[in-house]
Amino acid sequence: MAKAVDSGLTVRKSMTVPLAPADAFRLFTERMATWWPLATHSVYETEATGVVVEPRIGGRIYETTDDGRTSEWGVVSAWSPGERFATSWHPGNEPALATQIDVTFSPTPDGGTRVDLVHTGWEARGTEAAKLASGYDTGWDFVLGRFVEAA
Repeated sequence: MAKAVDSGLTVRKSMTVPLAPADAFRLFTERMATWWPLATHSVYETEATGVVVEPRIGGRIYETTDDGRTSEWGVVSAWSPGERFATSWHPGNEPALATQIDVTFSPTPDGGTRVDLVHTGWEARGTEAAKLASGYDTGWDFVLGRFVEAA
């Protein structure tokens, strides 16, 4: 997986999966609960039982628990199945502290998909920005590794 936190505090990750773009998009969004490591990378951690991506611009991304609690992670800002998914990102925080995630899905010559994730908007986090971006740089490696394994 490519790795970088550049001077503009942009976290970039790229991977290739052996799925067509439409299938990779569905796995990333509609089936996120099947690969996202909720026990370690969620608000409710071991109490989290699912994650939902509402499939439309303006849809919410949120985690759920068995007892009905929810915690919003962001709001979908781009929804182009098989091509692009973007969202604000603020798990466990107020929407005013949201960063931005943009994920693109591009076909590869062998029938797979190159998936590129760009995480920006760190300025919303003020003096914590550099530390948080660095933590997400490492965290995305683990989370996206689960996505690649699921593919």
